[in-house]
Amino acid sequence: MSFTPMWVSATAAGRLLTCPVSVAPRANPTIPTATTPNNAGSLAHLALGVWLESGGWKGKDPGTALHAAWDAEAARWGVNWRRLREGVVVRARLGLRAADLAQLIKNAGIRARSEVFLTDRATGIYGALDVIVDGGAGGGAVIDLKSGRDVVGDLDAAARVQLLMYAHLFRREYGQLPATLIAFSLIRGALPIEFSLEEVDELIERVGGVRALQDPVATPGQAVCRYCSRRLRCEPHWVAAEEWSKPDCLEGQLTKIERAAAGMTAIRLKTPTASEWVTNLDAQQAANARAIGERVRVVRVTKRRDTEWVASPVTRIATHSSTPD
Repeated sequence: MSFTPMWVSATAAGRLLTCPVSVAPRANPTIPTATTPNNAGSLAHLALGVWLESGGWKGKDPGTALHAAWDAEAARWGVNWRRLREGVVVRARLGLRAADLAQLIKNAGIRARSEVFLTDRATGIYGALDVIVDGGAGGGAVIDLKSGRDVVGDLDAAARVQLLMYAHLFRREYGQLPATLIAFSLIRGALPIEFSLEEVDELIERVGGVRALQDPVATPGQAVCRYCSRRLRCEPHWVAAEEWSKPDCLEGQLTKIERAAAGMTAIRLKTPTASEWVTNLDAQQAANARAIGERVRVVRVTKRRDTEWVASPVTRIATHSSTPD
């Protein structure tokens, strides 16, 4: 198999297999940098790192140690965690699950590291692994923390691909696959992933085959499209979204802009079926909808009423064209 000399993250590999055009390869692997946590999941990952690196998981009360790490990270970044969505709930779950997570680590090896950045130049795959355990007789482990409701049932296909890519990166680093591969949900606890050498190798071949396609065709779906960087300009996505039962996007002609004294903005779009409002836009988001009459596309919004959509920090807006409906 011949691979392109470009890089794709382990996280993106699952999306790539679902929709070949949803992932833009990078010239170089992107090393994650710590930023101010704006949600409970990000703060949980930062706290986990402190807990692991400080050895808090080795103590008699790992739950208290993990709470202390959470509080310390919140203070370091100047974040009021009680105001984060589900901040109180996620902190409580961390404390409740800490002992189980600590025991998993102890069973797998003698050293635990967090946010370990690994690359494989032969395949162009890279990733930052939440937890790697090595050393000792346990055979090592890769543990991926799932802090939200993304794992409330069975692990979805994209998440499984991500974990198998992590297992491959572990193999490149240590010469063998980890004995244990786990998605650790703060809601459900440890979710061991059964896998084999053959499955990992076959997956690497599949990813390489998709990357080698000369003219990939978009295959949109609500899950794979949600965070796709090409979404705003992908015509197959907008055609498919018309059939979604609960879409998180809309497009239409900009007919009104209202700015509140507090700095938030609302815009009204004339769509094929109604005049609809998008509210709670911050200044940066609203800056992309400037002129009445423009055709505007909005993604990652939540429908509150029949004609109102609410933006969030992940909402994105772009002008599609100035042609009215």
